[in-house]
Amino acid sequence: MQKLWLLVIASSISVLAEAQSFYNVTFNDGFFPAGWSANDSRVFVIFNSSAQSCCYSSSPTSPEASAEENVIFQHCQPTSSTVTLTVANVINTIGKTNIRVGFGRRATNAWNRELALEWSSDGSNWNLIDSDVSAGANTAWGSVYYDLPSGAENVANLRFRFSYVTATNATCDVAAPNFRIDDFTVGSDFSLPIELTRFEAKQNEKGVQLDWATATETNNDYFAVEHSTDGRQFATIGQVAGFGTTQLPQQYTFRHRQPSPGTNYYRLRQVDWDGSQSYSVLRLVTIEGSRQIHLYPSPAAGVLNVERFGTTENAIQYCIYNTLGGQMHTGNIPPTVSKISLPVDQLPPGKYLLQIRGEQQFSTLPFIKL
Repeated sequence: MQKLWLLVIASSISVLAEAQSFYNVTFNDGFFPAGWSANDSRVFVIFNSSAQSCCYSSSPTSPEASAEENVIFQHCQPTSSTVTLTVANVINTIGKTNIRVGFGRRATNAWNRELALEWSSDGSNWNLIDSDVSAGANTAWGSVYYDLPSGAENVANLRFRFSYVTATNATCDVAAPNFRIDDFTVGSDFSLPIELTRFEAKQNEKGVQLDWATATETNNDYFAVEHSTDGRQFATIGQVAGFGTTQLPQQYTFRHRQPSPGTNYYRLRQVDWDGSQSYSVLRLVTIEGSRQIHLYPSPAAGVLNVERFGTTENAIQYCIYNTLGGQMHTGNIPPTVSKISLPVDQLPPGKYLLQIRGEQQFSTLPFIKL
């Protein structure tokens, strides 16, 4: 059973840590704590007087800002720099389930960078949580939470990584475009959840139908239904009103009438009355009929054959992902070539996705490695 959690928190972050969080950072010491490291001086802990006085919201379902220090990501010269902030060697999820990560956030109006958040269990294979955690942030502090897949459970060293690329000519001064986070929290098995008891996505003659159900709800404003063709870049395709606060089970449905050929990814973004957000796990639906790519054999042992119908003047890119979104292998199919054999003997046994990108062509196809 997958669960979509909504934190119910008292008036201070210390209560959150005691009741339902096993890792919490407030940055009150004015510098990065142990395990936090940035590769660029444009990410640092800064004093911000508004953080303490404004609080994230007046609702008890969101934490108050803990203090006047927080992390700032500056978007300024030099351009085309990949800036990262990594958390490692401090978070242990052994024996814990239903892992959730969340933090406070705000952004200046001039901030226009996509700031990705990823997680890893080994420091080598990184899995995308959100391609842009700054989307939806504004000049007032708010909070956002993400439920992680089961692969984040029972991990001795769970890692997180923020990253973005600079692309402005502004100088790094007090007016530089910036995004900020505070009160970084990791928890599990929250005691006062909104519980998503069911979330399904199925193709029918009218498109893709999404069905979900909740056991209880607290301050639930609405669900935004989000769609993606690559599992990374999501767009909102609809909104369904919530039932506010209720102890009764509720049923929801939504129909996506124009899914894309190939694999379609869906997730729910639950939004609280105060603007707090939480994301469900992904659901995948593969639309047959328009497929121009054929994979065989599946299950595959040593070689996966990729056959495409028709050739092009340009090479087609391919990438193999595991089911957690981690990139395992990438390459190109040369122009005029209709069939290629990919070695998969080095992949661990399990389920994978082959993504094909080309001129007017995009497909994501599942296969199994023995």
